[in-house]
Amino acid sequence: MQIRLARYSGFCFGVRRAIQLAMDAVQKGEEVYSLGELIHNPQFVQELRAKGLRVASAAQELHNSVVIIRSHGISKEEYNVLVKQGNTIIDAT
Repeated sequence: MQIRLARYSGFCFGVRRAIQLAMDAVQKGEEVYSLGELIHNPQFVQELRAKGLRVASAAQELHNSVVIIRSHGISKEEYNVLVKQGNTIIDAT
């Protein structure tokens, strides 16, 4: 059996961008939430949490917060709830 390794590996552009946007906001000292896990990588999500990113499971939980929308997006209904509840939105889609 021959094993071939990819020349390049790692996160795609959209995921790298979402991570950078989240970390920039966290480094400003803001309490930042992602609606659902920011990326589909449990180990890295744990690292992000350790750096201060919080994860909310529903838009209804967030009021007057900074919320990053993950690269996979959210529904229009969820977006409208976030806006109505006074959240500052960082769009990483």
